[in-house]
Amino acid sequence: MSGSLRLVLLSLPAFMVACQEEIPKGTTGTTDGLEEFVDEDADGFTADEDCNDSDPAVNPAGTEICDGIDNNCDGAIDEGVTDPYWPDTDADGYGDMNAPAVNGCAPPEGHVPNADDCDDTSDDFNPGAVEDDCADPNDYNCDGSVGYADEDGDGFAACEECDDSNPDVYPGAEETWYDGIDADCAGDSDYDADADGHDHAEHGGGDCDDDDDTVHPGADDTWYDGIDSDCLENSDYDADSDGYDSFSHGGDDCDDTVPTVNPGVAETWYDGIDANCDGLSDYDADGDLHDSAAFGGDDCDDTDATINPSATDSWYDGVDADCAGDSDYDADLDGFDDIAYGGTDCDDTEATTYPGAPDTWYDGVDADCAGDSDYDADVDGFDSDAYGGTDCDDTLASVYPGATDTWYDGVDADCAGDSDYDADADGHDSDAFGGSDCDDTLASVYPGASDSWYDGVDADCAGNSDYDADADGHDSDVYGGGDCNDADSAIHPGATDTWYDGIDADCAGNSDYDADADGYTSDAHGGSDCDDTAASINPGATDTWYDGIDADCAGDSDYDADLDGFDSDAFGGTDCDDTNIAINPAEVEVWYDGIDADCDGMSDYDADLDGYDSDVYGGADCDDTEILVSPAETEVCDSIDNDCDGFVDESDGSGGTCGGVLEDFEDGSWVASGWSVAASGGSITSSRVYEGSYAIQDPDWHYNTEEVVNVGDTVSMWTYPGSGRTYLGFDSDSSGTISFVLAPNTSDIRFQINSGWGYNPQNIQSYSVPSGQWLRMEVELTSSTTAEGRIYNSSGTLLTSLTQSFSSSIGGGHVAIRGFSSTYMDYIEIY
Repeated sequence: MSGSLRLVLLSLPAFMVACQEEIPKGTTGTTDGLEEFVDEDADGFTADEDCNDSDPAVNPAGTEICDGIDNNCDGAIDEGVTDPYWPDTDADGYGDMNAPAVNGCAPPEGHVPNADDCDDTSDDFNPGAVEDDCADPNDYNCDGSVGYADEDGDGFAACEECDDSNPDVYPGAEETWYDGIDADCAGDSDYDADADGHDHAEHGGGDCDDDDDTVHPGADDTWYDGIDSDCLENSDYDADSDGYDSFSHGGDDCDDTVPTVNPGVAETWYDGIDANCDGLSDYDADGDLHDSAAFGGDDCDDTDATINPSATDSWYDGVDADCAGDSDYDADLDGFDDIAYGGTDCDDTEATTYPGAPDTWYDGVDADCAGDSDYDADVDGFDSDAYGGTDCDDTLASVYPGATDTWYDGVDADCAGDSDYDADADGHDSDAFGGSDCDDTLASVYPGASDSWYDGVDADCAGNSDYDADADGHDSDVYGGGDCNDADSAIHPGATDTWYDGIDADCAGNSDYDADADGYTSDAHGGSDCDDTAASINPGATDTWYDGIDADCAGDSDYDADLDGFDSDAFGGTDCDDTNIAINPAEVEVWYDGIDADCDGMSDYDADLDGYDSDVYGGADCDDTEILVSPAETEVCDSIDNDCDGFVDESDGSGGTCGGVLEDFEDGSWVASGWSVAASGGSITSSRVYEGSYAIQDPDWHYNTEEVVNVGDTVSMWTYPGSGRTYLGFDSDSSGTISFVLAPNTSDIRFQINSGWGYNPQNIQSYSVPSGQWLRMEVELTSSTTAEGRIYNSSGTLLTSLTQSFSSSIGGGHVAIRGFSSTYMDYIEIY
């Protein structure tokens, strides 16, 4: 609208209503005394709500932008959208880090958007300044470092590098991309390896190929070169951006210049454009490869792919599938529609068959469609059997299937095809008319019929007995004959019987597995008769021992009458008493009962098998539990009567004598003569002794001064250990001893050096000391520096031993003893 026209239109109402009140701007006058506000800038807010009703971008719903205007009418200007700026007095591009920021939409005059300048009075100072004089005390580049310093020892001064705390960071260092460190101090981004100004996409940037500086956001993208140069992540082969690659570059978009042409677009038929890129004609909507007849094609129905000139026409469906234009109900094209579809043609597959056509008999065609059979010349209702019918004579109306037939007149009136001389229709003519059927009234009786034996009927007309099925000349015993198996011609009375074949061939009625007829089946054939050739041998017979015959078939030895599994020694076996099952070589011998239970032939009174019976049972063996004690043994010095002569240790076995008893405590006093006290203690007792009447209990250290123990000597002592220890000293004098110790309280045996009668353990060996019995302690000085301690039980069995080596010579001292905690000692010897 021109300004002059607008002026006229504005002044016209003023002229017309000059006498009315002036209407305030933004209102339209009054209605019922109320002002009505308008929305001049058409932004949806009236003048009473809009802080600037002449600017549609300014209203309460407006977005605040940095433009010096209150865009959202909240009374504040540019709130939350300004940026900070700092004064740059020296105009070096870096703001004063010590000055306050000024917020604004754009930098005010003399201001910049950073506060990196440490001295804004001189443009020599800023982060971009070069500090090439490391002796200069000024921090020109504002990095907090002045003067020469190389804190990281990498050969570069702090002013020459970007990080003086890291020895791997300095100018010229090898850069490792993407580790966040500017190793070569180049000042460039560590995430922009190709230096195209765009960080790698995997590190917060947008560069999809950080090895190629021509690939980055904003780069010019060339279609079809396989490179996403602008990093938009779209296909480089989809120029029209329709989501489908170009067909010429492996895709399926047939027109990559038009986004509405691609395989995902719905086809619009008959517009000449292959919109879905299927490569088919746009005039063939049903896809049958024939264009619509309405567009110059030959398809009479382009909505149905089964209808086209190439289609096979299915007759009688009312559809002209091949677009031929003829009747769909006249398949033989004879001008008559099929009778099944309202026409009169009785055979629409044959053009020579139709109403009024000439008809010929027996050609199988009702050519005139009259409806009668072409194979029934005598019109009896049955077709000739020469043409697939059942009328055996199509010249006689009286001959047909179902007519009444008279037997034996030679005419097959009912056309059954059977012999007129076979009334029972069993396939065999009556023997009265030259046939072989012995009964022409029963169809089940004829030569070759299956004869059911034993029913009294000669069904197969063979003329034989109906009770002799196996034809062996003997009727079945079930029907008054004597044949016990009428199914086998080899079985009958008088036949030869073979034993053990399971067949009673002569029908005698006896078991075929009992040849000796003793009433027991042979064990070779599941029975129990162990000899089926002798009637006297069977499980019920009485067996006679030691005749070599198992008469009762028990399976046991005939030479083991007591059934203990061992034959009698009288018949080559090893059982010394075949009348007693408890006496045989497998039994455990019970000594001293007078019975040789294990049949070893040894005396039952010689338990240790040393050849001498026990003296308890009239023999001469004084210890029948020890094979080394008998009259045949040699006496040795071991406190045992080895030769059973009634004397203990009367010789040493080599012609000499034993050392003798050092102490047996039989004088009934303590301290006994010949003993010196190292530490008082101990008492004589008769409550527990090994031999004689007295023993000593719990003596403290005492040593004997009468006998000397030399190398080669053995000292022995009997002890009844309590819960403490027993000490047997063997190299003693007034200053101490060396002892062999039995220690129940610590479960061991040991040697000790008892200098000053103290306790210095030497070799120690774990041993669980038997309780409640007398034990013999023995220590032998085997050399000048070694000794062996041994423990025996009262039977002379060695229980344990221990050897000790000494650094200095032993021997030449005396015997010493000590015990405590209910320890008893008796019978001390040296030999």
